Amino acid sequence: MWVIHKPLTMAQARRALERGVPDGDRYLPDGSLEIVSGGEWYLKDGAFSSKRVMRKWTGKLEEASARGYEGLRVNGDTAWLRRKDGRRFGEYEKTLNESLVQKRMIVLCSYPLAACGAAEVLDVARSHHFAIAKRVGSWEVVEWRSPPTSPDLYDTATTRERQVLLLAAESHRASLLRKLGLRNQAELVQYALRRGLLPLEHRRRQATDH
Repeated sequence: MWVIHKPLTMAQARRALERGVPDGDRYLPDGSLEIVSGGEWYLKDGAFSSKRVMRKWTGKLEEASARGYEGLRVNGDTAWLRRKDGRRFGEYEKTLNESLVQKRMIVLCSYPLAACGAAEVLDVARSHHFAIAKRVGSWEVVEWRSPPTSPDLYDTATTRERQVLLLAAESHRASLLRKLGLRNQAELVQYALRRGLLPLEHRRRQATDH
């Protein structure tokens, strides 16, 4: 499905399809491809409803599956989007993005770059798996990555510092084995079990393993 919006017209979309896709003119008559307007697809009586649009996508996917297609590929133009619908549309995109994990759908959302500021670009990158944009004639990928909530400071250590840490841990273990008269790691674990030094769930797991 190709969801378009002005200034792109149906006639222009058909001509672009014929020029850009081999045998593209045959996909419309046999129903392999549908071109619809953004206002028609996303709005009803001028109102946007996330639940209604999600139901429509589900219906289209079921229709494609019934016709023997492996799935559904979609391009949706957001030029129709009004400022008052921005928050609700953002929530809809998040819901759609999460639902795609379980659906045989590939979705490309098109945004008019001229109408997007820096904040909008970041919002787009955050609500999608990734975003692509043409910059100075080249396509570039923008990917949103949230910083970890509890960073592992081990990652900040150098290779040498990690080696020192490993040697220190091995040294303490060897010293402990000598003091307790034990020969290896397995005996150390058994000793800890007998002394009740391990968490209850670990003891249960050990008992199950035996």
